[in-house]
Amino acid sequence: MREMQHEIDSLHINVTRLKEEEKKLSEELWGIIKSSGDIAKEIDEEQIGFVN
Repeated sequence: MREMQHEIDSLHINVTRLKEEEKKLSEELWGIIKSSGDIAKEIDEEQIGFVN
């Protein structure tokens, strides 16, 4: 029984750690997507400036 509780505790710790990592990676990915969008917008604005 003690071993089973230890396994449950270990799994809980791993799940918690993975959820924290997922949140961090999601935030990083959102930042990259936002930066890519900002860069694309700047490129579009520069191209419009060259056309005019």
